[in-house]
Amino acid sequence: MVIHCWGALTYLLGGDETGAWNSEILTSRTIISGECIDPEHETGITPAFYLTVDEVIQVASELAQISDEALLSRYEPENMHDLHPIGEWTDCPEIRRELLDDFHALQAFYAVQANAGNAVINYLV
Repeated sequence: MVIHCWGALTYLLGGDETGAWNSEILTSRTIISGECIDPEHETGITPAFYLTVDEVIQVASELAQISDEALLSRYEPENMHDLHPIGEWTDCPEIRRELLDDFHALQAFYAVQANAGNAVINYLV
């Protein structure tokens, strides 16, 4: 699964203005975080992380409860200038639509994985 706006979604789901996740907010860990499999081995830009089956079920439930309006209520382009992809954050309908498209894909992905009883491995390529 490819999420183009991973930094912004991490921020909107509870991460900080750098796109880093918050270990206390599980939804901020949906794209790139969890337990590190092997910090010495990078699969792409980052090492691989995983979320357990129980965490995936919890994430899917929490993501399903977030409305588009609630997600976009945290959209603050003026505070997002360091988020990937850098320089794209303005208050225009096209960017909001792209964020929502990625968010809906993330919701669907976690719903499928939770229903299948799968853990999730994530990393940046």
